[in-house]
Order: sequence, then structure tokens, then C-alpha cells
Amino acid sequence: MRLLLAALFFFGSEIILWTNPIAHSPVDWLIRGIGYLLLATLTLDVAQRYRIRDGFDAMVLIAATAILYSLIMNPLIGWRHVPDTLLTRIIGGDALVMTIVWGIFLAWMRGDVRKYWFYQAVGTLWLGVFWGFWMRWTPELRGTFEAISLDQMYYVAAISFTVIVLIYLLITAQFGKNLEANDLMLTPLEWGLALMLLIVLFLVQAIMQTIGFGAVMVTILLLALCWLILWLRRDDDETSVLELHFPLKMQNLVWIALMMVSFAGAVYVTYNLPLIDDVAYINQLWLMEIGSFAVGILWLPIVATVIATRAIDRYMREGATL
Repeated sequence: MRLLLAALFFFGSEIILWTNPIAHSPVDWLIRGIGYLLLATLTLDVAQRYRIRDGFDAMVLIAATAILYSLIMNPLIGWRHVPDTLLTRIIGGDALVMTIVWGIFLAWMRGDVRKYWFYQAVGTLWLGVFWGFWMRWTPELRGTFEAISLDQMYYVAAISFTVIVLIYLLITAQFGKNLEANDLMLTPLEWGLALMLLIVLFLVQAIMQTIGFGAVMVTILLLALCWLILWLRRDDDETSVLELHFPLKMQNLVWIALMMVSFAGAVYVTYNLPLIDDVAYINQLWLMEIGSFAVGILWLPIVATVIATRAIDRYMREGATL
């Protein structure tokens, strides 16, 4: 399960948001292999330990995952221009894409729930639209990475999808049959090992001089805020979202195939769509960027407001009952 979520995180962050994985060195792959598996492991542990139970809890959890990811694996992009890239990339684009793949992960855990078929179709369709626009126009209009042909994009996506589906089939056919939500929580010894690996990844980035003191401090503050929200929301009497998705039910492969076809179709259409820039600087790429910025600005404030409102309402109801 951890490996599956790690592969989905990799696809979202490395492929959809494109960190040029075809040019990664063996050291880069080693860092990312350890890093994504570690992030997935910690995300699943916290999800069950703090018993997240709805989409707003998940938004806080995934925001924390995106913040930690940016520090230990992608600081040159995420922390390049603070606060701009903090808002547009880390708790904007990164958090949004990770949330979508988290939803796909949950949908694949309960393949017998029909509404999930629709949700995953919408999520992958949006990923396809974003990727087509992003890969077509970013090199030309922003120059942040070299242009990639549509054939190369499909080649990379096909390899990624194949690996992800193979992992999924192994889990549902063999390794995940008797798995329970509590099995995803780490022991104290495993937590100690995880923290050691985090420190190693941090030191690697520090030695490479890719992170500064400001990035570390902002990361600590934001992670503390996310932890505080999850801690205040924790209720051991509530059923967690992970518990609702066990035992595993394999999703029909036809729906997974249709999901991939819709993704590929969305990429093809948007990649080949001419640039629309009749009004000032408004075009497809600008819409993707302003969307990421809006998510970054509104993400945590909206979540905090909704959670606080629910807590006040619950408190008042309990008070009225007493």
C-alpha cells in the first residue's frame, strides 16, 4: 500500500508537474525512491493515527505532505521565490495534484463503490487537461524547462501507469488481502528509522546548498500548524477514512483502462489546442497558474475556517444537550 501511494505521488509530482525525470541522475533517483516511499509511509501513518475522516482533514494532511516533499526533494523549485512559489507550487500545485492522486488511491482501495468511478474519472481528466497545457506552453512562455514532445510525454506516462497498475494488481491479488488500517501505522522503532531517513535527506539537500534557513523555518511553522489542526480534530471514537476503505476491493480493470484513455485524450486535445491570448495575458497556461495560486492562497484558510465552524457548532450542540 505504501509503495502504491508512493508511485502515485511520484506520478503527480514528477510527471504531471514535470521535474524532468528523464534527466535524473542515479543519485536523484535514489533520493526520490527513498523520499516518495517515506512520504507515503508517513502520510498513511498520520492518516490513521490522527483518524482523518473527511476531505478537509485530508487537505490538511496532504498540504503537510507537499510541504515536507518540497523541502527534502524539490527545494530548488518549491523554495525558489518565496512566497510566490510557496503559494503557487508547494501548497498550490503540489498539494492539489497530491490530493487528486490521494483520491485515486482511496478509489482503488474500494473498487466496489460506484461513485468512486466518477470521481477518479473527473480527477484524471483534470490532470490530463493540466498536463497538456503545462507541458505545451511552459517551455515556450516561461522557459522553466525544455520542450517535450507529445510522444515523449505518452512514453513516460505509459511507463508510469504500467508500474502503478502492476503494483496495484500485486496488492489486490496477494499482499493486501488481510491488511487492516492499523497495519499502516508505524511502531516507535519504525518512526525512529523514518526520522533518521528524513534527516539524511535534509542533510543531502543542505550539503548541495539547495535549501536556506528561511525555507526550514517556514516548513517547521507550516508543519506545526497542520499538525495542530489534525491533533485538535482527532477523535478516537470516529471511524477513520482508511478504516472505511478496508477490506480492499479490487476495481474493475475496465474502469482503470477508461481512466487512462480519458487522461490520454485530455492530454492530446489540450496539447494541440492553439494558444488563446486575445485578452491581455490570459491564456491556458495563465489559467493553470492562477488556479494554483488561488489554491495556495485559500487552501489552509478555508480548511481552518470550515473545521473551526464545525467545532463551534458541535460544541454548541453538546452544550445545548447538556
